[in-house]
Amino acid sequence: MNKIVLSIKGKEYPCKLALGAISEFQDIEGRMPKAGNLRDSIKLFYFGVKVQSLRENKKFNMTLSQFEDWIDDNPEQFLKLKQLQETSSPDHSDAKNAGSQPA
Repeated sequence: MNKIVLSIKGKEYPCKLALGAISEFQDIEGRMPKAGNLRDSIKLFYFGVKVQSLRENKKFNMTLSQFEDWIDDNPEQFLKLKQLQETSSPDHSDAKNAGSQPA
């Protein structure tokens, strides 16, 4: 999984959309994030920063609401997060084609 670094209010924070972020989302929401759902994407980005910051011993104290406000003020960072989401999503085309390729 890819990781990016976001500049939030003059500080750098890591974001990784891996199992930790998805698990955190599922613990809070009681379900998996829905593809194409803006609200779910923003929450997943938030948990991606929160969990990865914890793993790297970086203090991240923003609430989800504060994170949403930051995204509103920094649309270029939202695009960066969307690109991370696209590259972090599993590509199922390899699995479909695996049986048709010679060994």
